[in-house]
Amino acid sequence: MTTETIETIADDTAGGDTLARLDLPDAYTSACLALAAIIDQVRPGCSLEQFDRANAMVDALARMSKTATAVWKSNARAKILADGDVTIGTVRHYVGVKKDVKCDNADVFLCAMLEMFGVDDQTVVRRVVNAIAPLLCSDPFKPGETKKLIGEEMFAKFFTCHEEGEVKEGKPVKVRAVKAKTLQKFDSRFAS
Repeated sequence: MTTETIETIADDTAGGDTLARLDLPDAYTSACLALAAIIDQVRPGCSLEQFDRANAMVDALARMSKTATAVWKSNARAKILADGDVTIGTVRHYVGVKKDVKCDNADVFLCAMLEMFGVDDQTVVRRVVNAIAPLLCSDPFKPGETKKLIGEEMFAKFFTCHEEGEVKEGKPVKVRAVKAKTLQKFDSRFAS
């Protein structure tokens, strides 16, 4: 297929048109147009080979994109930690903190909560926990609200907090001009 054919296909199709309109460096334009042409072949009546080829290419592209994004974030994080925030135009790249708080053992925590609220009968506690535990998702407790309710010390027994720096985007930090402190008006009454 010639470049002219690919451009025609890309211009005539919804998928190709979307891919063709991407703002890419010139080096990627031909690859994008070729991908658009392959994707456009997937329509009613296409062969299994065409369907499989487009699917394989899109999957490969998705894996490559995921890997490239992970490598970029890792390298950007190292650069920002070493050199400071990076501002390009109206976007500031900085390292923020990603905080992940998990309940270590929901069953044990539920038992402790029931005892804290005055349920002393261990048989009742076990029955309640056994009935409720299957209904819970992997991390059913809101960390902030739970910490307020049970206090810092008990929270530390049942929850694990993992913090990690991650690259984030935001608005540039405004630099405010600092005016030099100058004497506004001389008053002779205060002169010695």
